[in-house]
Amino acid sequence: MVTAVTASVADLYDDPAARELYAQTLGASPMTWALNGPAYDLHTVGGIAVYEVGFFGLLVLPAIGIHLAVSRTRRPEESGVVELVTATRVGRLAPLGAALMVVTGSVALSGVLSGVGLVVVGLPPGSSARYAIGIALLVLVHSGVGFVAAQICRGARASYMLALSAQLAMYLVRAVVDGLELSTTWATPMGWFAQIRPFGEQRVWPILALAALSAVFMALAVSLREHRDLGAGLLQERNGAPEASRALRSPAGLLWRTSRSSFGGWMAASLAWGVGLGLLARDMQALVDTNPALATFLGASEAPEKAMTAVGATILALAAAAMALQGVGQLVGEEQSGRLAALLATRTSRLNWWASAASVIALEVLAVLVMGGLALGGGTAMAIGDPGAVTSGIVACVAYIPAVLVLGAAGGLLFTVQPAAAHLGWVLLAWSAIVALLGDTLQLPSSVRQLSPLEHVGRVPVQDPQLAASAALSALAVLLVLAGGLALTRRDLRHN
Repeated sequence: MVTAVTASVADLYDDPAARELYAQTLGASPMTWALNGPAYDLHTVGGIAVYEVGFFGLLVLPAIGIHLAVSRTRRPEESGVVELVTATRVGRLAPLGAALMVVTGSVALSGVLSGVGLVVVGLPPGSSARYAIGIALLVLVHSGVGFVAAQICRGARASYMLALSAQLAMYLVRAVVDGLELSTTWATPMGWFAQIRPFGEQRVWPILALAALSAVFMALAVSLREHRDLGAGLLQERNGAPEASRALRSPAGLLWRTSRSSFGGWMAASLAWGVGLGLLARDMQALVDTNPALATFLGASEAPEKAMTAVGATILALAAAAMALQGVGQLVGEEQSGRLAALLATRTSRLNWWASAASVIALEVLAVLVMGGLALGGGTAMAIGDPGAVTSGIVACVAYIPAVLVLGAAGGLLFTVQPAAAHLGWVLLAWSAIVALLGDTLQLPSSVRQLSPLEHVGRVPVQDPQLAASAALSALAVLLVLAGGLALTRRDLRHN
């Protein structure tokens, strides 16, 4: 991805005049500073490439690092693999040590390949190496967060939520610092990463700081593993109520009970993101007043704050889709653990359970997008003093509901056909994120962009909602859910 973005940037901004225009427009926008980090050295192709990779480099790649850590520690421990391994003549720290080596080696290899790719597309070798090292170390820092979370929490899902919450908190702090152009860029590791400036004033201290922090997190994970029992966590789970509530007598109530904690995390994140980005609208207006070319560049010359609302709604839609796919992953866990088979041994039918699961996930998506839109519009309204911005924020987020449901329903269909294939839904989400955030940079053709359900929605509120496309997406989501129900009734259940 880093190499592809850099190659496209080299093609788009191959002359100094184009790079100067970029620096005066997107490079001067507080909205993109909040998303991508501060803009440095935009007179170079490498500087623009670093800026364009910003969102993926600060949010998506660290999340991958967290996934690598948790999936190689808590997941095997939950499934019993670690217990089998430690029953042989190996030390109790051997599985964690192996996971540390595998993750570190994988990230290091990815960094080497990224550095080589940057050199191949024509960037200076020294600067390319520093940038690749910085990316790898940032991912390793968040892998360290994942390793620590896996020792603190008892289950993989709780570990993911704790680590991702920490990552999101760091991202939001950095977004506020950079969006408001504060001087406290040292407040988070993501701020350190931006200060490497590989294609300009080259600094060594951020690289050393990131390396030291990743080592500290990994050492802490080893220490925590020595002080807990296998299968346990440092955080003890509280005992449940002595009697089940009436809500747990229905499949929907049971599914809600098992998903409400993660739903609360997604809701809190969407509210924080919406308010934080909305509050930057005033700075956007002030910048446009001094640089009218920026509004034209963003396609919102009459109301520049709408461009920020459109970007915020897109991010919230991607987050809601991730929540939906996480819900599908929870369904996979219910089947593999045998709890689904036990539930279906009662009067609950497969279709009833599937309809309940689809309804719970759809309602959670609806709630996150509506409340996220309210927060986005509310933050914008507070910043610019226009109450109408609240409506714009809600409409922009609600417009994405059909597309998000299509992504969730596609993941659900994969689960009902073959549980092991459910993770392929994340591939479709990743592609949707690439199209939404890097489509212009990568110069993707329209026919390829249309493979993303989000692309059919349009840039609301900069553009009017595409009602026909929304109706078609809604119908497609319903068809996918119906096909999933049919597939579930035609296969055997699988569990460990």
